[in-house]
Amino acid sequence: MATKQRKRAKATLSAVELDRSEALEFTLRFGRVLTLEPAAV
Repeated sequence: MATKQRKRAKATLSAVELDRSEALEFTLRFGRVLTLEPAAV
């Protein structure tokens, strides 16, 4: 299994396109990190 690339979200939210090998990380107001990954098909 390949290692997933991680992208950090900017302060403002906008639409991004992710490849299956990428994940998007958001740092929430209280420091919690939320990771979104493409759904496995």
